[in-house]
Formats: sequence, structure tokens, C-alpha cells
Amino acid sequence: MDSSSLLAFLFPGFRQLTTLKGNGSNKGSDYSYLDKDAQPGIALYYRLKMVDKDGTFAYSRIVTAQLAGEAMANIYPNPARTFVNVTASQPISEVQLINLSGVTMMSKNFNGTNKKEPWTFGAIIPGAYQVKIITTNGSVQYKKVIVTE
Repeated sequence: MDSSSLLAFLFPGFRQLTTLKGNGSNKGSDYSYLDKDAQPGIALYYRLKMVDKDGTFAYSRIVTAQLAGEAMANIYPNPARTFVNVTASQPISEVQLINLSGVTMMSKNFNGTNKKEPWTFGAIIPGAYQVKIITTNGSVQYKKVIVTE
């Protein structure tokens, strides 16, 4: 194996965290990486992309990890109809409503002074969405919301 890329799942798909130099062996190897962006209370999904010298690659099985502690952001009510309250441990600067295809359906900027913001998104097609919460310190968290009729 020539190299390995550590991939983390962050809605809507996996993103590359780092690339590690392989040891040139096809035998088992130990690697480690500290994900400094991991936040308490959020399940994270990881997998390796293992690349051979000839460019062929394979993916490892997906593993789940979750830091102990409370999540830094939340939304309620959930399910929702036309609005949610967004709360975070830091002042909120922006929220986005993202469909399951990864398309941002709408977003709203806030003044960045409150840790709780009501967000009215009005009439939207019922279904499952992700709410992307961005705080003033740059942290990002995704929360699932079900929109009903």
C-alpha cells in the first residue's frame, strides 16, 4: 500500500481528513489520527481509502465514533411545520436548510449575538432535511429535522 486517506462522513457525504503515507506492505498496519473537528454528542463515521502504488484502491469498513458530552446545538420542535428554534453554545451566525440531495433549500443570516434564534422557513415540501448551524466562532453542526404538513 502506497498511501491511505482517512475519510469522515459529514452530511451529505464523506470528506477527506488527511493522507497518511503507507508502509509499502500488504500486511496489517496501525495508523492514528486525531480529528480535532469532532464535537461532543455527534456520531461520526470514518473509513479508510487504501491506495496501491498502481492507483487501484479499496475502502475499509465504516466505523462509528462519538465523543461523550452534550451536543453544541439543537433544534426544536422536531418534527416541525413552518419554523424551528435553533440553539447553540455559541452565538449563531447562519442556518441553512439542506435537502437529502445536499442542495441548500434556504438559508438565513443572524446578527451573531444570540445563542437561541427562531427560524421561520414557511411552506416547504414535507420530508427529511438537515439544518446546518454555523456559529460566530466558525463551528458547524448538522441536525436532522422532519418537516410535516
